[in-house]
Amino acid sequence: CLERLYEGKPLSAQTLECLQTALDVERCNADVRHCWCSLVVKNRASRCYGTVEHLLVHDQAMGLYVFAMLVHSGVREQAIARRVYNRVQISQDPQTHMVMRNMLQSAHLID
Repeated sequence: CLERLYEGKPLSAQTLECLQTALDVERCNADVRHCWCSLVVKNRASRCYGTVEHLLVHDQAMGLYVFAMLVHSGVREQAIARRVYNRVQISQDPQTHMVMRNMLQSAHLID
């Protein structure tokens, strides 16, 4: 269901907020939350970015694709990527940390 929305026309933030409530995204499994977050970032629905940050903090490995989307989006999204990286860098596994750091460095967002 969410994959079809991802491949379709852009959705408004208001539509995504309604979907978030209807699906109760926070209670869904990690796969659904991952698809949801990809949809939110693709549509730049900043009002739904809280769920994106939650995925990136609590399902770090699952969120690498979404993290990459943030890194390669606009300034607001890049700020979220940096904030999440700074928040989780101490507690994350070394491989995930290295991947996230490399993404940020190649985008010139950190030294």
